Amino acid sequence: MNQSDPPRSLLRTVARWAVVVVIFAFIGRSLVVNWDELSEADLHFDIGLLVISFGLLTMWMFGQAWIWHLLTRTVQVEIPFPKAMAAWFYSQLGKYIPGKVFLYLGRLHLYAREGRPAGPVTLAFGVEFVGNLAAAVFTVLVAGLTLDVPGFDRYRWLLVAALVALLVGLHPRPLGWLIAGAARLLRRRPFPVTLTYPQLLRYLGLYVLNWLVFGGTLFVFIRSFYLVDPSSILYLTGAFSLAGMIGILAFFTPSGLGVREGVLALFLNQVMPTSVAIVASVASRIWLTVVELGSAGVVYLAARYWWHDLDEGDSLRSIGDGLEGSDQ
Repeated sequence: MNQSDPPRSLLRTVARWAVVVVIFAFIGRSLVVNWDELSEADLHFDIGLLVISFGLLTMWMFGQAWIWHLLTRTVQVEIPFPKAMAAWFYSQLGKYIPGKVFLYLGRLHLYAREGRPAGPVTLAFGVEFVGNLAAAVFTVLVAGLTLDVPGFDRYRWLLVAALVALLVGLHPRPLGWLIAGAARLLRRRPFPVTLTYPQLLRYLGLYVLNWLVFGGTLFVFIRSFYLVDPSSILYLTGAFSLAGMIGILAFFTPSGLGVREGVLALFLNQVMPTSVAIVASVASRIWLTVVELGSAGVVYLAARYWWHDLDEGDSLRSIGDGLEGSDQ
């Protein structure tokens, strides 16, 4: 290893966290400026709704994992259901690592252990990502078309263009071109797209439906401390899903920290006061993190002690060791 590598790595880490600090500084400043607005807002606390939101969020996450399992069955790399659940939930922890590499490689490692080829697993992962992104854009667009959201008109053309591009990109032919181009850049062997366009559109539909479940979940969570209008559920769905996907694309921060909060606050500000939008966006980060970490732990314990379908090679430590050993 080059002696200059550790300092560069340290500088990258410092730069990433500096970006996070700056973003949260702006968010904090905005909250201070609008403090009077927050003090006058009709805030309350409903523990019952909060508990329900945690249960619904867990259900949504298992829905995402179930769709992933269906995807792997379609591309013929299915593994036992407990291991599929473990692979999906473990990989979500990769969002908390800058670069997001573990989000993909952690899942790939567990499927490789079961003798599944990397190509179809990568294809399923790509369809999952594009499907979620397309579902996010779709729900924001439909919400904007059906709700009276101030200032939305100026962005409608951009969302329409993005949705059209994503729908075209889901077609097997352009998707195959994209895969071939990426394979050449990475000096890897390309693999065929084995899903038909109707199959890809059906998975998009499943992601849209599951994100609608999440919209209701987010509504219940916000309703536990602020009275948001039920007609905004569709808008909340698109706002959070799109902010979350932008956060994942922000490779320079762990789990899109700060980026997702800033984008979500901008969206929420259209349906609630600025100060409440900031509080809701930051609170939703804590809410989602607790459920993600808790669900990963529950899945591990269930698969380990009740399902009896995981071994030492499927532990998080083993996955980390395997990925570290595969570094070039």
